[in-house]
Amino acid sequence: MKTLVLLGLLLGFSAVRASAQAEVPPADVRVTMQTSEGAIVVALDRAHAPITSANFLRYVDQKRLDGVTIYRALKFGENGGLIQGGPRGNPKRVLPPIAHEPTTKTGLS
Repeated sequence: MKTLVLLGLLLGFSAVRASAQAEVPPADVRVTMQTSEGAIVVALDRAHAPITSANFLRYVDQKRLDGVTIYRALKFGENGGLIQGGPRGNPKRVLPPIAHEPTTKTGLS
């Protein structure tokens, strides 16, 4: 039921890169998003999705996601999910579009 709560109550978040973790491969990065419902950790696979990962990290490092709205959160099984949010309606916070990295190219699911 936590997912349903997330859909309605996440009004904003701030994201920061997680501190160095011994179990995280060098190509991977973890970003912790602090929300009104607790922390969400996003795992980025820079080796397989370098364009998408770099773009997300630009948003995090430039604090363009701080205080933005999460408008959709879905949970897939035990270890996965989808979070959609961002600076909708605020063009000053939006970076230029990036090339799409499809799963057929990245091999990620």
